[in-house]
Amino acid sequence: MSDAIITTATYKPTNPNWPAALRIRLVAAVLPAKPHQLGYAWTATDAGNGDKDATINAANLAPKRVYTTRAAAIAAAEKDGWVVTSDTHAASLGRKGGQAKTPAKSAAAKRRENSGLAKGREKLATLTPEQRSENAKKAAAARWAKKKEE
Repeated sequence: MSDAIITTATYKPTNPNWPAALRIRLVAAVLPAKPHQLGYAWTATDAGNGDKDATINAANLAPKRVYTTRAAAIAAAEKDGWVVTSDTHAASLGRKGGQAKTPAKSAAAKRRENSGLAKGREKLATLTPEQRSENAKKAAAARWAKKKEE
């Protein structure tokens, strides 16, 4: 997944038969009057709508023209009632940003019992220094064998 900045817009329709939110995204497009120049257009394709009907509804409500500037495209969407956000690609697909591992998740993982780790530490504590040395040599040999295979 790329960390390119993606601009998306969300619309909350009043129709109870439609999804709670519709999404569109801003893409680069060729200007009709100047085929050598790129502009910006809104599309519902791959915007994270979830199903085909929501994508069709979002496409029908989205601004229809190709804009010469990104700011003009955003202004047009906001004028039509869309809430525009710019974020990374991951966030535009539903992740709300921030770290994948938050301090709260790390703390919860530390509090959680890890019986396999405890058993491994107990077994390691019962080994003699000679056995530990032998295990270390075997592990190093296995790593070297794996590197040679690659």
